[in-house]
Amino acid sequence: MMSIKAATLVLALSILSVGCASVSRWESRFTEEEKIQLIYERALRNFEKGKETLEHQTLQKAKEDFEFLVEAFKYDPAKKQMLEIERFYREKRQALQASVAEAKAKNDFLAQVGFYRQLQRLLPNDAEANKFLAERRTEIQMQVEQHLAAGKSALAGKNFQKAIASFSAVLSAYPESEEAKQGLAAATAGYEEAKRIEAEEAARRAEEAARARRRAAQREKEERDQPVQLAAEEKERLYQAGKAAFDRKDFVSAYKNFTAIGDENYKDTRIYLQRSLSKIKALKLEK
Repeated sequence: MMSIKAATLVLALSILSVGCASVSRWESRFTEEEKIQLIYERALRNFEKGKETLEHQTLQKAKEDFEFLVEAFKYDPAKKQMLEIERFYREKRQALQASVAEAKAKNDFLAQVGFYRQLQRLLPNDAEANKFLAERRTEIQMQVEQHLAAGKSALAGKNFQKAIASFSAVLSAYPESEEAKQGLAAATAGYEEAKRIEAEEAARRAEEAARARRRAAQREKEERDQPVQLAAEEKERLYQAGKAAFDRKDFVSAYKNFTAIGDENYKDTRIYLQRSLSKIKALKLEK
């Protein structure tokens, strides 16, 4: 015979599935296999949602459905899921307690608050979480207000990293805080914009430095390529040597001397260069 609890679950399922229809009508619409499948799938959905949200009531709904399937239909997969729920509670509680201890070691008060709130949501009767949150209520409120104020002040002063840290601290305790979420979004956007401007400025400075290096390299090259300016005495010596070589028809030596002057505008060097080159070509003296 079905227990009172099982009967209650059947009634609840019928109301959820087919509105206000009676249990008998619900039972007549589905085969036993279909009923099992409907209940099992609903329980699985609640289990997954409960794991995600840590909502005790949602997890208990899943557990009650699995228990009903085991009790009413001897459905083994539901028995395995009951064990999975127990394991989830056990492991999640241990993980949250470890996170609390770690936050305490780091002296991160609001992080402790956040983990205790999760633990309380998972296990509403958890003595440790309830005691901490009840005894520290005033301190919690004070710290939340201080961090919100610090975040707003830092945001106004464009100290985006400090603002991000302040708003994130609040969200570690109260992830549902709209004020902290909005502040964090504004601070993050400001930080990213500041980094973008900083990157553009760095790129601009790098390009200016590169242009300066290129200009310096060009000047050095031009200086290296610039003919050595000879002293007036040396120019005159080469000029006279070139003239003497030209007069004795040693046009190759003349050309070399006039070229070595490095200044075609020196006296009539340009004319001697042209004449010497013409003679060299005419006499085929090129080597």
